[in-house]
Amino acid sequence: MITYSFVDGEYLQREVKAVLERNGLSAAEPITLRNLCSAKKIFYYDSLPARKPGETNEDFEARRLFKRKQLDKFSLERGVHCREGFSRFRRGQLQQKGVDVLLAVEALQNSFQRNMDVCQIVTGDLDFAPLVDALVTNGVEVHLKVFANSASEDLVRMADFCAEYQPYQVLNALSEEMRIFSHSDGWNGVLPSNLKGLPIDEVDVLDNKIHLIQEGSSWHSFSPHGVYRSRSREVAIAAQAERIRYLNNTSPK
Repeated sequence: MITYSFVDGEYLQREVKAVLERNGLSAAEPITLRNLCSAKKIFYYDSLPARKPGETNEDFEARRLFKRKQLDKFSLERGVHCREGFSRFRRGQLQQKGVDVLLAVEALQNSFQRNMDVCQIVTGDLDFAPLVDALVTNGVEVHLKVFANSASEDLVRMADFCAEYQPYQVLNALSEEMRIFSHSDGWNGVLPSNLKGLPIDEVDVLDNKIHLIQEGSSWHSFSPHGVYRSRSREVAIAAQAERIRYLNNTSPK
């Protein structure tokens, strides 16, 4: 089964930013797209930002440069192809133009040419309902990839399958210095032998006790909800917070 992934960049970036910022992490942290999408080919759709009303040239160019570097980084990943529309501010809101159409056209083209058996679409936007309907009618299996509480229920019902990103997956897509290197669900309260005897910090996270242990350059976080390892103390804690939100279904939107 050949899978192609089509990513609504505005949707993905908005949700990734929300995960990072609610855990006190910088929204400017670079991510690896392939750690968020599993497919033979990944098509990513976004646009360079438009100037905000009253924005200085310096701030505007800084935002454009950040987005340009992000798109260039994605393009260097294996099998990733970036497509750009354009954007503008209208009535105080940023509007992307041409991006959704590009995604729909290329998804349909690959469907008609039988390049893929499964079409994975990363979006929660109901505007893509006609595309999902056309792909299903054309015999392609449509998988939605969404973030919790952010997808149209009507869109989800139209697709053949829908999967939510797990709490650790955004953190797993961060840089080598930040990302989650290993994880497991649940913890029986017994520390691995290599961590016994090391100092343990206790941190309160969303009314839950989290145990933190530093082993060399790695931080391990333990709770009944799971075990995580990262080179960043903050990310090891953030992984626990995201897991708790997921289990309690209290992720803020």
